[in-house]
Amino acid sequence: MNIPNTLSIMRILFVILMFLFKKNIFLFLIFYIIACVTDILDGYIARKFNKITKLGQKLDSFGDLILYISTLYFIYYFNPYLIIDFLLYILIIVFIRLLNIIIAYIKYKKFLIYHTYLNKSIGILYGIFFPLIILFKTNNIIILTLISLSLIATIEESIILTIKNISDADYKGLFFDNK
Repeated sequence: MNIPNTLSIMRILFVILMFLFKKNIFLFLIFYIIACVTDILDGYIARKFNKITKLGQKLDSFGDLILYISTLYFIYYFNPYLIIDFLLYILIIVFIRLLNIIIAYIKYKKFLIYHTYLNKSIGILYGIFFPLIILFKTNNIIILTLISLSLIATIEESIILTIKNISDADYKGLFFDNK
């Protein structure tokens, strides 16, 4: 049994549970937080115990993708005005991310989302701030900060994909020693 792959599969299942229990804010947030924790742990455990697999990279990327897309949906579900206020920025990020996925598939014949430190940091920040956004209808400064950081991570991913020409999903990022 590969624990990191199991954690990635669990993240996907917890996202499904989030949809099933969105009317129960308490259970919803528990499932969301657990999904975010699995996002942090799967890659860490895979690297720490040398359990990195091609399947694991794909499961992690797919789990990340559905968690982040569902996060956007749930922000809209719980507070539609936040999405509407920042819709243009969100659409730009989504467009660039989808373009990155398409380019990666054309170049490398595989589904590829980089697991950079910046992407992982953004995931952690969403995990911390999303419950606050839901519970307290937080101000726009937090949302704008998350969107700005997401845009930076998206641009970093575009640079890695196009200029650096790297096909390793576990590339740490432009500003890190990638050995």
